[in-house]
Amino acid sequence: MRYKKFLKEKKSWRNLGVTLCVFIMIAVPVTASLGDTETKTIPDDLIYNKNSLNYTFMFLEPEFHTIAVSDSEYTNIDINGCMPMGKLAGEPMVPVKSVKLMLPPMKTVSNVNVVGDPIEVDLGNIDLNEKPVFPYQDYVPIGNSEPQEFKFDNSIYSSDSLYPSNIFEDYRIGYSHGYAIFDIAFNPIQYIPSEGKIFYYPELTLTIDLEDTQEVDEFFRNNDNDKEWVESIVINPEISEYYTTVIPTVEYPGGLCDPSDNYNYVIITTTHNDLDYWSTGGSLVYNWDDLMDKHESDDGLSCTLVTIQDIDACTDYHSTNPLFNDQEAHIREFCKDAYDDWDTEYVLIGGDAEWIPARLMDTNYETNIEGIYIVLKWFRRSHQNPLHPHICLRDRRPCIVRPKKIHPWSKR
Repeated sequence: MRYKKFLKEKKSWRNLGVTLCVFIMIAVPVTASLGDTETKTIPDDLIYNKNSLNYTFMFLEPEFHTIAVSDSEYTNIDINGCMPMGKLAGEPMVPVKSVKLMLPPMKTVSNVNVVGDPIEVDLGNIDLNEKPVFPYQDYVPIGNSEPQEFKFDNSIYSSDSLYPSNIFEDYRIGYSHGYAIFDIAFNPIQYIPSEGKIFYYPELTLTIDLEDTQEVDEFFRNNDNDKEWVESIVINPEISEYYTTVIPTVEYPGGLCDPSDNYNYVIITTTHNDLDYWSTGGSLVYNWDDLMDKHESDDGLSCTLVTIQDIDACTDYHSTNPLFNDQEAHIREFCKDAYDDWDTEYVLIGGDAEWIPARLMDTNYETNIEGIYIVLKWFRRSHQNPLHPHICLRDRRPCIVRPKKIHPWSKR
């Protein structure tokens, strides 16, 4: 039996690599804080001292292709490295380049500017009045066989204004594993529909003006796995070198997870029908211990198991707000605790939704996304902040109601 009752001393902070020399290396201190709990002094050589980030993006020349839809011909515009996108159904699809940049710690964005010199494209024998740029259409959900209306926005296609009107979309700032991520989308093509003209930007230069802030994201853990993951999703991984051991890291206040332990992979299950542990033998070939042994031997992951009963019984996960005091909220709080204090990266929910319910997150065409567990902090400063998962929830939950159903699944 691989799990235990977890006991944890309540603490607020863990401090990594901070010595007296930190405080005597600089004459003018720069500080970082999370709330009012603690303030740290940071050496000059570990601070991003520039007032801006500057990057230039180059785009290959666009290619044009004719397609036939609904007895009419349209033109597709492609640029290698860009994604054809439309804002609304019926509006022209144009190439868009989405970019993620890491922001330095303890910096915020004060202004964003994008500039470039457009070139009118020689279309040769392509007549965009006869074959206009293909209009974006709504996605059709999988399994939907109903005929879809083809949408064409005449007000846009008869306009003499540039489409899109700006060469970049409004930026957003999100957080992944405590690192600030800046998202922006570029429009290297602009289209005047009524005139059938295309303008192309071979280069776009982005300038992000920065200003100091004392804020540090509460989910910064300062570990190599987090650093490597965030570096893999941004185009400027060198900025991660400014996220150092002198930046405060936080422990979850209370909870089940002891910071002296480390579990990369956590199974959350239930004591109903003895799903937390059963002996193997006969038709019961595998149990949770076998799955955890497999992950430890093959993947090098340290594993443990926690029951929803223990999670519900831990009052540190309870809230005075009834809206956030159900079992789903308790699981989310436990995931935050495991993330902070065990450095957990993977969580497997093992049990039927009747016993371990999920608060589902809806998107346009997909439901049943158990996002309440994987995104530990939903909203930062506005509803437009992108969601970056902090931990990986198994993409397909094993809906198990009794032990005999686990062993075929555990072989996958």
